[in-house]
Amino acid sequence: MTHRGKNNGSIHQLVVSSLGFAVAKGALLEVEQMWASALCVVGGVKMAMRTQFPASAESQKASKKKAPEGPTFEKLNWLIHLHYIRKDYEACKAVIKEQLQETHGLCEYAIYVLALILRLEGKIQESLELFQTCAILSPQSVDNLKQVARSLFLLGKHKAAIEVYNEAARLNQKDWEIFHNLGVCYMYLKQFHKAQDQLLHALQLNRQDVTYVMLGKIHLLEGCMDKAVEVYKKAVENLMIKKKCPQLPIPECKLRNLLSGKTFVVQEVVPTKDLGHRVYLGHMQQPLPKNSKR
Repeated sequence: MTHRGKNNGSIHQLVVSSLGFAVAKGALLEVEQMWASALCVVGGVKMAMRTQFPASAESQKASKKKAPEGPTFEKLNWLIHLHYIRKDYEACKAVIKEQLQETHGLCEYAIYVLALILRLEGKIQESLELFQTCAILSPQSVDNLKQVARSLFLLGKHKAAIEVYNEAARLNQKDWEIFHNLGVCYMYLKQFHKAQDQLLHALQLNRQDVTYVMLGKIHLLEGCMDKAVEVYKKAVENLMIKKKCPQLPIPECKLRNLLSGKTFVVQEVVPTKDLGHRVYLGHMQQPLPKNSKR
């Protein structure tokens, strides 16, 4: 036997004897390790054997290590939401401050809720800047764009609000709120035909009472009482269908008496984001133009 043969024989005998001992002891894990460490001498080159038995469940469990926990941007979102829906705004802002400090100002939800609170407090410009930050963090979020547009609307920047609403509409063409609010913005710019087009499109997507009301108001502003009456009839019929009530005819005289008042209600849909409720801005009394026909 050559020197190489002696080496092969000695390694083989060592592995076999070690394996026999391990099997005799019933230690399966030790068998795996011995097979993995066995060396094969080929052409004078010592190579490690790559083949080994499948690891046992115990060894797999032992080899798994817990990954280090990274910063979580949303771990306090539940608490922020809880304080907000309870209208405990001071406590909510305190939690938001803590969350933003831990996330270096990158928690979108915390910024979003803080912007809502500031808007409720009348700080519209500050609210707008925060919603714009949310839009930067999530540029594909329709909700963020709707809130930016809403803040612009409240600041009286109707043209800018229309631009943002149009961007939101490009991302989601089935959101009736976007087209409803576009109609409201066009109404304030006295572009009544565009306002009607947007509101009619909103009604095609979703027959909401607030949109019927807004469309009727525009007809009143144009002095078209008959068209307004027809719209309100459809609104009542739609409401009866929703409530599963018998569709009784509505006397036109009653509608005309109601529409002959000196004030009207401007209703714009306020967008919300996973806060569990929908809000409508109603009962904002606005005087009718002096030259309006009744």
